[in-house]
Amino acid sequence: MSSPEPVGYQSIAIEKLSTSLTALMTVDQSKDRLIVFKAPTGAGKTLMVGSALASAYDKPSERKFIVLWLSPGKGNLHKQSAKSLSSLLKGTSLKVHLLDSQDDIVKYQDPASGSVFVVNWEKLRTEKDGQWANKMLAEGENANFFTLLTRATAKGLDMVAVIDESHTNLGGEQTNKLMQAVRSMRPFIQLELSATPTVKPDPDLVEEGVHRYVRVKFEDVEAEGMIRKNVILNDHFSEVQESHLSESISAQVLWAAWEKIESLSAAYTAAGSTVKPLLLIQYPDGDEAAARALVVEEFLEQRGLIKGQTYAIWLSGEHSEGLELISANSSPYRALIFKQAIATGWDCPRAQVLVQFRDPKSPVFQIQTLGRILRSPEQKHYDNDALNVAYVFSDLEGVDVNVRTDEPDVQVRDRTLVRGPNYPAQNLALHSVFQPRAREFHYPMIENLSPALNAALDGSLTELLPDDPFTSTPVTITTDARVSTRELDAGVERSLTGGNATGNLDDMLVQALYDLLLVASIGQYRSRTQSLSRIKRVITLWFKKHRPSWSTDEIQHFALRHQGIFISAIDEACESSMAAELSSAIVEARGKRRSKDNWEVPQTELVASNDYELSAAGNVLEPGLVWRGRSIPERNFEEFLAQQVELGTVNWWWKNGKSDEKYLGLEYTMLVPDIASTKIDGQNMALIEEDHITYPDYLVHCPNNTVWALEVKGIGDLQGDRDGATHCKAKGIARWISNMAELRKKNQEFLSHASVRGGVVVVAELSPGVFSVKLGDIDNWHKPEAAVFSAGTGWSPLDLKN
Repeated sequence: MSSPEPVGYQSIAIEKLSTSLTALMTVDQSKDRLIVFKAPTGAGKTLMVGSALASAYDKPSERKFIVLWLSPGKGNLHKQSAKSLSSLLKGTSLKVHLLDSQDDIVKYQDPASGSVFVVNWEKLRTEKDGQWANKMLAEGENANFFTLLTRATAKGLDMVAVIDESHTNLGGEQTNKLMQAVRSMRPFIQLELSATPTVKPDPDLVEEGVHRYVRVKFEDVEAEGMIRKNVILNDHFSEVQESHLSESISAQVLWAAWEKIESLSAAYTAAGSTVKPLLLIQYPDGDEAAARALVVEEFLEQRGLIKGQTYAIWLSGEHSEGLELISANSSPYRALIFKQAIATGWDCPRAQVLVQFRDPKSPVFQIQTLGRILRSPEQKHYDNDALNVAYVFSDLEGVDVNVRTDEPDVQVRDRTLVRGPNYPAQNLALHSVFQPRAREFHYPMIENLSPALNAALDGSLTELLPDDPFTSTPVTITTDARVSTRELDAGVERSLTGGNATGNLDDMLVQALYDLLLVASIGQYRSRTQSLSRIKRVITLWFKKHRPSWSTDEIQHFALRHQGIFISAIDEACESSMAAELSSAIVEARGKRRSKDNWEVPQTELVASNDYELSAAGNVLEPGLVWRGRSIPERNFEEFLAQQVELGTVNWWWKNGKSDEKYLGLEYTMLVPDIASTKIDGQNMALIEEDHITYPDYLVHCPNNTVWALEVKGIGDLQGDRDGATHCKAKGIARWISNMAELRKKNQEFLSHASVRGGVVVVAELSPGVFSVKLGDIDNWHKPEAAVFSAGTGWSPLDLKN
C-alpha cells in the first residue's frame, strides 16, 4: 500500500521539519539540539514527521543518522506506531524496527544507518530498587539498549530522538534520568511531537539556530477536512429529557448519546458511506466507576448490544478481544467502555460521540479524551454538516460550566444562542450561496507534470544528449586575484581578475546542486521537498527512455552542464501544470457550490462561551453574545446600531459568520491575472474574471420592513481601491439586491417579505460614543481615506430610515 499524498499544510510542515533536521545535523552534537513540533490531534503527525525524516536522510550530508521513536502508553500503541511507520516509510531509505524485547536488542545490536527504532518509552523507563527494571536496559546483559547506542556512536551516526506525545513522556524524575543516560551514550536531536508541548524553545537558542519550532494551525487541519469542524456539548439534551422524564440523569445522558449514534449511522448510510460511528463511554476514576458500570452495561444490553461482541471493554483488568481492529469500519463494535487507557495515542476516526461522566470532586468539566473523536473517518467534510461534528454528553451540574479540554485549539460549543421574538414572522427568504474553497497547490500532480515536463525536455534536450555520458562536472575558479585592504574597508564594489584553475566538483556537491537546480523555478508551488521528488521522478524516467544505461550520477553531471535549459524546461512545465490544476480546482469547487432562496438567520447557534462576550443592544440572538475577535470598526458599528435601536430606527441586527452554509453568502467577481496567459516581461498581461463568495458582516432589520446587508470597513481600508476587493464586494451586494428584487417579483412575494438593501459602510468614531457611518457609492467609488471620507466624495451618510 502506497503512502498517502500529503495535503497542503502537511507539505509545508514536512518542508520545515526536513530543513530543521538538516540544519541541526551540522550543529555541534554536544549542544542541546531541539525541535518542537506542535500539531493538533488528527493532523497526521506521524505522516509529517516520517516524511520529513526520510527527506532529511536523503539530502546530501556527511552525517547520516538513526532514529529512536519513543512511543507512549502502557498498552501496545508502540506496535501500532511501528506498523504505521513501516507502511509510511516503505520504499524510502529508512527501515523501521520494533524494539520490544531483549531478542530485538540482540538482533539490532549493530545498528545500520537509516534505522528507525520504535520503543515503548513508558515501559523502558521503569525502575525497581534504583535499577532499570526493563531487561533491555539491564547492565548485566552483554547486549542492551545502551550498547546499541554506543555502537551507533562508534559508527559516526547521529541520532534523532522522536518523542511522540511529548507532553506525556517528558517530565518526572525517571524520564529525566533515562534521557540523560541516553544522551551520554549517544547525543541526539530531540524532536517533540504534541498537540500541547510542555517544553518551549529557548529564544536565545532559537536565534542561534539550535532550537527550532514548527507549528501546524488547527484551522488549516480543519479546512482540509482532516478533522471535524465543531464539538457540541449535550446537543438537544432538553428534547431527550422530555422523552425520558422518569429516567435518572445518567440514563438520560446515555439516551442522548445513543440517539445521536443512531441518527449519525443513518446519515452516513444516506451519504453513501460505510462508516459506522463508534460511541465512547468513559468511566470516572475511583469507586464511582463500579456504580456507573452497572447503569451503562444494563443500558447497552437493553439496546440489543452484547458485551464482547457488539460493545467492547478497555479497562485495566478487562480487555475485549479484537480491540486492535476496532477502528475499522467493518468492526462489529458499536460502543467502547474505557477509563484513561485511550486518552493518548489511540487512533479510531469513526469514534464520534463521547459520554464522559463528571467527576463529583471537581467543579470543572475536563474533557480528557476529546482528541479521540475529532478525526474525520474519511478525511473529508460531508454535505450533511451533522457528520462534521463531534458530540460530547455529560451529566454536568449547574447552568454555567467551566469547560477545559486536552486540545487547547479546539472550541467546545457549550452555549446555545436563540433567535429572538422580533424576527419577522414571514421570514426573510434571502438568496444565499455556499462554496467549499478550492484546494491549494503545494506540489505538482504527476498526471499534469509528466506530459508537460516530458514535452519540454523533448523539445529542448533531446538533440543535446551525447552518446557517452559525462562522468564529472568541471568547475573553474579564479586564482591570484588581489584586492587592497583599503578597497575592502571602503566597501568598493569591483570585479576581480587573475588567473584561473579548473577541477571537478565532488560527488556530494554535485547531488546537492542537482537537487537545487530542479526546484530553482517551480512557479507557485510551495513545497520544494515534495515538488523535488516528483520532478526528479519524471526526469529519471525520461532519461531511462532516452539513455537507459546512464546512472543517476551521469544524469546529474549532464544536468549541471545544461542548467539553463533544465531550469527553463521545468519552469515551463510547472506553469503548464499549475494552470491545469488551478482550472480543475475551480471547476471542482464550483461543482460543489450550493445555493438556496429561502435562507434565514439560524434559529439557534451553538458557540464556545469563552470566545464570546455580551454585545451592544439590539442583537437578535438571545443572549446577546458576539465573537470577541471582531474588528474595532465592527465594534463601533454595533455601538452605532445600539443607538439606532434606542431611536427606533432599527429593530435588530445580526453578526454574520464566514465560510459556512448557515451564514449568508453572496457572489461577487474580481479581475485577476490569468496565469495561463502568455507572459510579457515577466508579468501576466491578460486578466480574467474570477468568482468569489463574500459574507457581509451584518444584517440590519428596520421598522419599515427593510433588511440591510452591510460590509463594515474602517478608514484607510487596505483593499479599498477602485476595483479592489472591497469595491468588488460592494458591486456584488448591489447585484444581489437587484436579483433579490427580480426573484421576489417573479414569485409574487415582494409584499410578503422584507425589501433588501445593502452595501459597504465605513465607520469612524469622531469622539467617544459619536460615530460617522457612511455608505459607499459603487459608481463614484473612492478609497475611504480620511480626507475623502470627511469630504463625502463617494461616501454619504447611511440612512436606515429610507
